[in-house]
Amino acid sequence: MVIQDPFYLQTTKKEASSREHRLAQPLDRLAAFVIDGLIILTPLIVLFLSPFKRQMVESLLLHEDSHFSILLFAMIMIGVTLVIAYQTIFIAWRGATVGKLLLGLRVVDVWSGNKPSRLSAFIRAICWLLDCVLLFVPHLETLTNRIRRPLHDRIAETVVVTDRSSPATSPGVMESAFIRGVISAFVAFICSAFVAQVFMILSEIRN
Repeated sequence: MVIQDPFYLQTTKKEASSREHRLAQPLDRLAAFVIDGLIILTPLIVLFLSPFKRQMVESLLLHEDSHFSILLFAMIMIGVTLVIAYQTIFIAWRGATVGKLLLGLRVVDVWSGNKPSRLSAFIRAICWLLDCVLLFVPHLETLTNRIRRPLHDRIAETVVVTDRSSPATSPGVMESAFIRGVISAFVAFICSAFVAQVFMILSEIRN
């Protein structure tokens, strides 16, 4: 008779089929993120937004609030487009961004192990950006998910693998519990702040 480990998490069919993947180390993914964000994307975004700098300053000096708002919205949309285009093009073309290529990491389809389709790469890019907007908290799921897949990988049906000789293993029980506690504390803090803000607005309206 075989007694199942009480800490064993029931895997889905998809996770079971993905055990053969050589999972990327979380620190390697973090290093690739820093390379992509600080070395590649930040200078690229600054370069594309530089023509708006003079117009922004003029709008502030002349107190043209509507023009300033339009420029700000345009700059945000350009930045968003650049990030999504960068992630989509490199993932669909090479299976990895520049940072991942330098670290020996690849994004593959969780089912076939091949490069993601253009649609999957596009969906992953959008979700990756949303994860960043949420203060990078969803990225912490690389430390809790059995096959190291945060939200954007699960939605896009992808997994990040490594070509190095030391792939990552599934997170331990203590590691997962600690990170889940951090995520829960963050969510509780955000909800508390939101509720407090709502009560403050309501009290001002009543007064």
